Amino acid sequence: MDYQAKYQEIIEQLKNDIRPQVQLSGEDIAVLQQNWRNLDEEGLKKILCILDHSKSLHGEFAPLIIETLEGDYSPEVLIFALGSSQRHIIAKCGIDGVRVPIEFVEALRKLLNHNDAEVLEWDLRIIEQIGSRGLILKEDVIRAKPSILGALNPHKKAARQIITMLEKRWHR
Repeated sequence: MDYQAKYQEIIEQLKNDIRPQVQLSGEDIAVLQQNWRNLDEEGLKKILCILDHSKSLHGEFAPLIIETLEGDYSPEVLIFALGSSQRHIIAKCGIDGVRVPIEFVEALRKLLNHNDAEVLEWDLRIIEQIGSRGLILKEDVIRAKPSILGALNPHKKAARQIITMLEKRWHR
């Protein structure tokens, strides 16, 4: 698989208002996994975009997504990785009837301290999706709540609203 060409194909479909649904073969998965650690951020964003538009869920990418979330990447790469985690970690674990890995929860904990407000908002949206597993992060989530003055930033405002909703859910 030429991931660069596949990425361009996805972009063209999106420009034409077509919902891309990439079918990944076992060979395609192996190529993406092999290239993952050797890519710069632009290449990594392309692979994450392919994963985000894959037709099937692929739990075999969970360790690489978690590794990316734990790494020192730009906010854009982290957001792409969080987006991919919704399908290939959370949804896959839900279908398989297993809990999300604790390594994933710990990666989410680390991102609660990220200085980018959009990363914080995405992180909180993911924490909201992991259900009772999110209770592990309760104290960290509450500490991450932006001040009332943060409402001037739309991402901080959204983060504050999500945390308030989680507090109510956890208080029941």
